[in-house]
Amino acid sequence: MFYWHTATIVEALKRIKNVDKILVQDPGGDVDSENLIVYVKGTDDQLWVCGFITDDGVVDPAGACDVEMIELTDGLSSSGGLNSTNANLAIAYTRIRQYFVDNGAEVVPTHKAYF
Repeated sequence: MFYWHTATIVEALKRIKNVDKILVQDPGGDVDSENLIVYVKGTDDQLWVCGFITDDGVVDPAGACDVEMIELTDGLSSSGGLNSTNANLAIAYTRIRQYFVDNGAEVVPTHKAYF
């Protein structure tokens, strides 16, 4: 399990080169964490980040929960993952993915394969 704490993650991702801003949205559907929409300089596309578990989970009001996996996608394809040809987006994708991997999370291109 990976401990998702939205405020901590947002602060870490803001330090990644070319990350412009991050919008936080409420969880919903199969997503257990808050959703992060990462805006990247030099592109009109965004990266979408969320955490989920495959069984019942609890999210507290502080934006914290345990998650099994992190979905990281540019949302440009139903297959998830990185589909953009924009170098700035690709670099941000790789750095964001590495942040989660370095902190013990399993990163997947889409949560849809699990539900």
